[in-house]
Amino acid sequence: MIPVGRQVLDESDVGITVGGRRLLVVPAVSKTTAKDFVPESASLGGTMKKREASKEDKRNLWLAHEGRIAEGDPAARGLSPIDLEKRRKAEKEKIKKLTSNPNIYVSKTRLNVRNLPLDVDAKALKQMFAKAGNVPLKGVTSCKIVRDEARKDSAGTPRSKGYGFVSFAEHESALNALRMVNNNPKALTTYLGKQASRVLMPLIGYYGNRF
Repeated sequence: MIPVGRQVLDESDVGITVGGRRLLVVPAVSKTTAKDFVPESASLGGTMKKREASKEDKRNLWLAHEGRIAEGDPAARGLSPIDLEKRRKAEKEKIKKLTSNPNIYVSKTRLNVRNLPLDVDAKALKQMFAKAGNVPLKGVTSCKIVRDEARKDSAGTPRSKGYGFVSFAEHESALNALRMVNNNPKALTTYLGKQASRVLMPLIGYYGNRF
C-alpha cells in the first residue's frame, strides 16, 4: 500500500497488493445485471464481458441469452414450475447446439416463439409480432407455425405444435418484439384482442441458423 503523503512515481505503485501480488478488483454485479454479460469466447465459456455486438462475434453469441428467464429472476414471478422447466430446457437445448456446432449462429432477425395457444395461426402470429415490433406487416418477412402432419382437425388442417418462427427485416424490430411479447400473459389480448382459453406466457428467443 502507498503510505500517506508519498508521491506516486509510477503505475506499479497504484493498486492493492497482497503477498507481493497485485489484486484485480472489479465491481460486483446483481443477479439481474449479470444477465447482461456473456462469455468472451465463442464456446460460451471463459471470462465475461458486457453484452454487446462485436466485430469478432460473427455468430452473434451476444444475443444467445436474450429473453432468458431463470428461477429466482424477478420476471419469473408468477411462472408455474412447468413453465420454468420449459424455459430451462429450451435454454439448455440452445446452448448445447451453439457449443457443439461452430457452424450454428444466432440469427439477428429470426425469433423462435414457443408456448402458443393451438388456435393461433401464422396470420395472427404475424399481426401480433408486427404490432409488438412497431412495424408494418411487410416488416415481418416470414412467419410459420410448426404443425403435426400426423394429427389433423376435421377440416384436414394439421394441428399446431404450439410453436413457430417469426423473421423480421430489421434486428431492432425483432428485439423490440421479443421484449414486448416474451413472458407477457396479456400479449394476445394486447396485440390481437384475443382472449386465450388459458393464460400462456410466450417463450421467445433468437433462433440459430447454419452458416
